[in-house]
Amino acid sequence: MATSGRRARSGRRARSGRRAAAVPVLALALTLGLSACGGRQAGSGAAGSSARADAASGASGPPQAAQASVDVRSVRVVQPRRGNLTAQRSASVTVDPEKSSLVAAGTSGRVAKVLHNEGSPVEAGETVVQLDTVSLELQVRNAQTALESAKITLDKAEKAAGEGLTQAQAALDAAKAQLGLAQTQVANGEKLYQAGGISATDLDNLRAQLAQARSGYQQAQNAVDKANRAQSEDLQLQKLQVQQAQIQLDQARHTLSDASITAPFAGAVADMRVAEGEFVGVGSTVFRLVSTGSQLARFDVPPQDAQQLRAQGLVQVSYGGLDYAAQVIRSTEVPGSSRLVQLTARIYPSKTRIPTGATAQVSYQVTLGSGQLLPADAIQTDNGESTVLLAQGGIAARTRVQLVAEVGGQAAVEGLPEGARVIDPLPSDLLAGAHVKVVGSTTSP
Repeated sequence: MATSGRRARSGRRARSGRRAAAVPVLALALTLGLSACGGRQAGSGAAGSSARADAASGASGPPQAAQASVDVRSVRVVQPRRGNLTAQRSASVTVDPEKSSLVAAGTSGRVAKVLHNEGSPVEAGETVVQLDTVSLELQVRNAQTALESAKITLDKAEKAAGEGLTQAQAALDAAKAQLGLAQTQVANGEKLYQAGGISATDLDNLRAQLAQARSGYQQAQNAVDKANRAQSEDLQLQKLQVQQAQIQLDQARHTLSDASITAPFAGAVADMRVAEGEFVGVGSTVFRLVSTGSQLARFDVPPQDAQQLRAQGLVQVSYGGLDYAAQVIRSTEVPGSSRLVQLTARIYPSKTRIPTGATAQVSYQVTLGSGQLLPADAIQTDNGESTVLLAQGGIAARTRVQLVAEVGGQAAVEGLPEGARVIDPLPSDLLAGAHVKVVGSTTSP
């Protein structure tokens, strides 16, 4: 019985507790229901009708928004900076000595001795190949003999001309005296004839003697003139013959000196083309000589690059893992058949030389243009017009730009306002006027 009483009391307390808990829950439900009804009354008629319809149908989902949601794209932007757009380029280089000469023989002859073989260093004026000189020495002696003979002939002619002039002058003086005497005799004879002292025949004889004296004087005068011409003409001819003999002697001596084929400048024998015992002719190449000092780098570049390199001056020549500085010293003025300009640069001396004739690489930097620098993929091109999309006030705005230069994923443009934020990377489906949200910003490198 006691147990049944305890169970009855426990049951009454449990039901009592449930009723007490149900009262606050019911009150809360009534409060929320009244608030919802007040909210629907504050709304528009259409919205209220929709809400009542949803309540009548027992719908549990949230009400639709009054306006459609806006699609906002998240983009990143880049801020352009002003600068120069440069490109690194390279070209193939041929390395040559600063001086190179194909030394030829100045005279014909047999090679008597090769004094320096290939690779041998030589000084300027040093004999490299010696030709046989026996016949050349005979030519020198013959020329010397001819000169001595011409000098003797001239000396004899000078003496003979002097003696002939003296004799001719003496004969002229005698003829002049004889002419004077004949003239005096004729004058006296005419006076005597008038006085009756001599006959007409005697006077005629005197006059005949005067005519003969005049003829003798004229002949003597001609002899003197001839002697003078002999000194001025014949002797001059003899002097020319002496000069000619001297020239022949000088030529023979020069030919003899050409038998010693020497180095025109200090360097090294690069290529010996004759051997002892061989015969060489005048003008045939005997050996090739190259300088061992400065080296030259020759390479071809486009004309626009050549102009900048001439102003820049310095280039880098790479060979065997080493870099060599070189100074541009000259260039061709007109492009060749390849439409390239050849530049020549002098390589600065180094302990490690590039082998002559080797092929190396030259590296240089050129400026393609100046402007506002951007990534090239931020630029759109349509019908020759270049544009970019800017993030302005949450809107993608299309702006026209002028493309100055482009290389290696970078571009230089003009026409962007200060502080412009260019969308990059540029989504392929992003159109001008779309709503955008900037989620990241960088500065153009």
